[in-house]
Amino acid sequence: MNKRERSEQQRAIYIDIEKTDVNDRNIEIRLEQFKTTIKLGLWQEAFQVLEDINSLMRVRKGALKSNIRYKYFENLALLFKKS
Repeated sequence: MNKRERSEQQRAIYIDIEKTDVNDRNIEIRLEQFKTTIKLGLWQEAFQVLEDINSLMRVRKGALKSNIRYKYFENLALLFKKS
């Protein structure tokens, strides 16, 4: 595979996390991942998932849906309570 083909392949799988719909979906997936880590008692991984969500929220262009923000802070409070 030459350099040009690799570049085209990378563009084909590129995800723009600054787009609001893509960003929302990524955050929702991470929130589900957080629920799973809590059920399994994987607290270190749960913290890392919340850090990922925080990073996604900072990159975002536009307002965050209030229900997503509520879920994030609710989960953050749960994590702090358990720690």
